[in-house]
Amino acid sequence: KFNLSDGTGRAPRPVQVAALEWLEQNWDKTRFKIIQAPVGAGKSWVARTIQRATNAAVVTPSNLLVRQYRHDYPEVNHLIGRKHYNCNTFAGLDCQSVCEAGIATKLTGDGSKTSYCTDCPYVAAKNRAKTEGTFYNPMSLMYSSRGERVPGSVIVVDEAHSLLSQLKELASKTFWKSEVGLPAKISSEIDVLNWLERIIPPLKVQQARYTEAMGKTTSKEARAELAERLTEFEDTLSAIYSIRQGIKEDPQNYAFWYGEKKLRGKIEQCLNIRPLKLPRHIAAQFFSRYDHVVLMSGTI
Repeated sequence: KFNLSDGTGRAPRPVQVAALEWLEQNWDKTRFKIIQAPVGAGKSWVARTIQRATNAAVVTPSNLLVRQYRHDYPEVNHLIGRKHYNCNTFAGLDCQSVCEAGIATKLTGDGSKTSYCTDCPYVAAKNRAKTEGTFYNPMSLMYSSRGERVPGSVIVVDEAHSLLSQLKELASKTFWKSEVGLPAKISSEIDVLNWLERIIPPLKVQQARYTEAMGKTTSKEARAELAERLTEFEDTLSAIYSIRQGIKEDPQNYAFWYGEKKLRGKIEQCLNIRPLKLPRHIAAQFFSRYDHVVLMSGTI
């Protein structure tokens, strides 16, 4: 039974009370519960009330909405991408850049290596997320909890109508001829898989070169540019791994087509790879650890 309080002392509206009463009645009847309520009905109040009762993970599709939750509930941990946390040690750099470039590499007592600063704000937020209810964006929940069980067995997804497109982006990518080259032809999904295998090693070599350059430069402008490129490498390699898995599990779910688009102000040839529907491995990774899923939206 839910305590009708989000912790702020605000009295619930009738529609919020009705939503929680409905959840109580149907909680053990089905794994997926859907609340459709219009904008302004107070779904964030409902989400936070569920979180207080169950230690739920609350997911919302954009960093902007995560920050809105943080504004309303500043006591709650939040976790977004590493690049959105400012490093406490190296001024002007984000945590992702410092980590990927190995700037803060040190030896710990057990001899293992880590690339995070001692007081890294991203690591602190990630560690808290292992034990307490947290506000996430979808990507952060996927990346941060790989191989780890997040606390509790409940997930609440706010603005759930946006979740599908967000997760599909994890297995989508536009590849540029000037950056990785393009396959001469695509007769089947095998051609795509073989090409992806070929471009991984040179991408890793380039990534290592940029990492080395980041460790040597002291220029703030150069570091910012290198940080952007390192982020692109990480995003590309993550997309490749996800695309390969998606094609192998369901090749008919993928579309491949050549095109031309602007890249840094110039028209470039490109190869687009997109799933038609959400790949099964991504849906499984996102939902499998939870016994109860609450989807909330005004237009689900």
